[in-house]
Parts: sequence; structure tokens; C-alpha cells
Amino acid sequence: MRQLMNRTSLRRFNLIQFLYDEQDWVTKDSIIEFLGCSDTTFFKDIADLEIIFPDIKIINIQKMYRIKLNNDSDIQRVKQHFLAEIPIVQMVENMLYHPVNNLLEIAEASESSESTIYRLLSEFNQFLRKQYNIEIKGRPYTFEGSEADIRFFYYQYFSERFFFLEWPFPTIPEKALEEFLLYFIEAYDFPTNLSNFRSMKIILAVNLLRSKSGNHIEYIDDTFCEMFANDYEKPGFKKQAEFIKEHFDMTLDYQRIFDLFLNFKSTQFYFTYEDLKEAGKENEEIRSLLLDLKKMINLITGKFQLKLENPEEFIFTLYNSIYINRQNTTSNYLLTDRMQNICIKLQKKYPNFYTEVEKYATYFVKEYSPQDTDVLRNHLIFIIFNSWKQLIAQLNQKYQKIHILVISDIDDFHANTICGLADFYTSDNVACEILRTITPDLKLLEESKYDVILTNTHIDDLKDKEIIYYDDIMTDRVIIKLQAALFRVRHKRESTTP
Repeated sequence: MRQLMNRTSLRRFNLIQFLYDEQDWVTKDSIIEFLGCSDTTFFKDIADLEIIFPDIKIINIQKMYRIKLNNDSDIQRVKQHFLAEIPIVQMVENMLYHPVNNLLEIAEASESSESTIYRLLSEFNQFLRKQYNIEIKGRPYTFEGSEADIRFFYYQYFSERFFFLEWPFPTIPEKALEEFLLYFIEAYDFPTNLSNFRSMKIILAVNLLRSKSGNHIEYIDDTFCEMFANDYEKPGFKKQAEFIKEHFDMTLDYQRIFDLFLNFKSTQFYFTYEDLKEAGKENEEIRSLLLDLKKMINLITGKFQLKLENPEEFIFTLYNSIYINRQNTTSNYLLTDRMQNICIKLQKKYPNFYTEVEKYATYFVKEYSPQDTDVLRNHLIFIIFNSWKQLIAQLNQKYQKIHILVISDIDDFHANTICGLADFYTSDNVACEILRTITPDLKLLEESKYDVILTNTHIDDLKDKEIIYYDDIMTDRVIIKLQAALFRVRHKRESTTP
């Protein structure tokens, strides 16, 4: 949806995103070249952004710039701000509750001309047709296309438009909906956790609102009848039916249950590894995919000498992710491709291992998934990294240890104290020692195994050594410098490690 931003908003969004991705000092000229703007425009954008986002600082020292955030969640606030600024966005929210009869109100609310809104609607429809195979037509203005695709768009929209702990549906009491959802989660063993419970709430709320407005998904799955057939007379079920009747004036029958919970149950989704394995005995495609997943595990663990401690959970999670097909709010994006950003960082950190994982993810998406997209491939790469227990720890241990040498001109007790603090503030993959020789030789130090030298006395620069000076005590500033030095050492090694 970036193409729907006006030129100024898009440039400013790209400026913040560029500085955030770099996480380091960047020259003014390289920023201006990236943005394609003049010096005057750049300086005005910086000044205006400081007013719009007072908690976000863009620091300038001698024509070098970097961004300083109070915390990383500030970047999410930036994305939400620019998404909300798109005039057509308010129209999309309104359409979930009632049809929009004309665009003049949208134009007035966004201080845009009616012709601008018509142009944005045309561009928005291009985006919707490409990403979701739906479009907006009027009058009144409503979505046209598959109901499942329309709902999926709304799942994505509300997931990105609001913070994780925000509730975006003013007409639906959140606590009452949670109680309604928890009844079915507990009664039918839907697997849930903190993150997917929020997704479930958004999905259920959208399904409720779309169903209430008369937009249904065709009832085609008799397994829902089997699941709920014995529950109609139970007190708990009756209470939930009363909730739906009171708040939405709807009857909780088979059609309605299917309409509300379609996303929580699919013929290609399984809630346990045992169910998946059992299905593989009857289904050739499932059996083939399970064999391919096991083959991938054997080849990767052998090639990189890794252990997989949770093979059944890993296979089960991967299988469901391959068949994700618009069941999950993280399987697509509107403004920022979160999975792609994560994958870029993983690729930089673990290039060889990432290349191997990417090869398998591409194969699985192409061979088995209902939708062959880069977005789903990136999602699958993330799932492999995320669901493989202790994978990151194992990959980090593949690095050769980083060796730190502590030099103190006070005494060994002082050196040991500094060495202990260095150990405390670094990882297990760092080995810290103190200089004990009474006749230190700079030439030998230069040829030694040490990557970082932590010293409270001056020594000349040494080839391929990171030298950090501490003023007798380990201040926060020294710790930050040490962490930065360790990062630079790791970065040099990454091209030859998994």
C-alpha cells in the first residue's frame, strides 16, 4: 500500500525505515541519493519528522546521520502513523461496519479533493486485485470478490494498523469476545499461545462483522457438524449462543459456526503430530511431504553438524506453515514485509546456512503449497529458524571463539576484575584472558590469537586487532564499545561460517 501514500509521506517513511535498517552512521549524501530529493527537502523532512515523532531522534554529526529510538517499538508506531495517513484507509474501516455511499465525506475528512480520492481508489483497487484478487465497487462502495479473500485482507489490515495490545473493534466488547473464543478453544483443543490468540481474536471479530452484514462463506464442510453436533444442549454452548444473539442478533447454527471458525479448522491443518502422522497413512501427498521434511532434516543436520531436539514438533509446525493459505495474519503484509526484513537479517548473520534453508523453503512452497509466493517462502524460512529448538544457539557456537586479552597496569586483581566483567557482559562464545607475561612484545601481540585487546594503558595500533581503552573501570561506554568490537569481529567471519 506504499503506492497510496502521497510523495512526502512515502519519502519520510522511507527515510526513517532506511536509517532504522542501517542502525549506524550514514552520510547525508547517501541518504539523499536513496531518497532522490534535494538538500532543502531532506532538511525540511528531518525538521518535520522531529515534530511528528518527538521521541524519535535523528542525530547529525558532521553530515553523518543515525536514528535513535527510545525502543524498537517506535518503528511500529511510525508504520501505523503513515498507514493511517492514507485517505482511503478510513474508508476501508468504515466499510466493515456499513457500506460507504459516497467519497465526498472521505475527501473532507482527509482534507483531500474528491478527484484525489477517486484516483487513490483506482490505485488501491490495482493493489487489491494483485494481492488479494478483490476490488471495491460502488455505489454504495463495497468489496467484490471471494469472501475468504476479503476477510483475509481485513485480517492483515487490522494486524498492521494497530498495536498488539490495542483492540480495534469499538462495537465488539473485547472481554466478551475473548470468553466466547476461549470456550471453543478449550472445548475443541484449538492450539493457542499469546501471539496467535491475538490473531484469533482479530479473525473472529472480522468474521463476526462480515457475517452480521450478510457476507457468508459457503458452507461446505460437514466435519463442523460432527464437531458441534453434541454441544447444542450444553450450558456453556447455550451461553455463547446468547452472547451472539445479544450482541449481533444472530443465531449460532451450523452455518454461523462454519462462518466464524473456518480459519481455525482446515482439512489440511492438523492440531497434533499424531493426527498428522495418522493422516499420512491414508494420504499420499501428506506422506510424500513428511518424507521430504525428514530428508531435509537429515541432510541439514549432517551438513552443518547440528542437532534437532524437537523433530516431531518441528515437522508438524512446518507442515501447517506450508499449507498456511491465508489462515494466518503473518502470511502476507500491507505496508512492511516483516518476514522479509527478518530474513535479510538472518541471511547476513548466517549466510551459508540461510542459503541451504532458502533452497528447501523454495522447493516446499513450489511443490506443495497452494500459493507459490516470495512472501510465503520468507514465512517458511522464518518458521524453520524459529521452530528449530536451540538452532540459533547451535549456529552461534559454530563461530570460532572470540578471544579478548585484558591488560592492566595496576595489578592482577584489577585485571581479573575487568576480565570477569567482560565475561559477564559477553556471550559464551567469548574467551577472556589477562596478560601475564612480564615482558610484553607488541610484535607477538600482533601475531597472537587475540581479536580484542582491552587495556587501561596506551598501546599502538596492531594489525587486525580491536583495541579498546578503559579508564581503570568498566563504564557503560566501555561495555558498548566492547559489544561493537565483538560485532565487527563476527561480521568479518560471517562469510566463512554457516
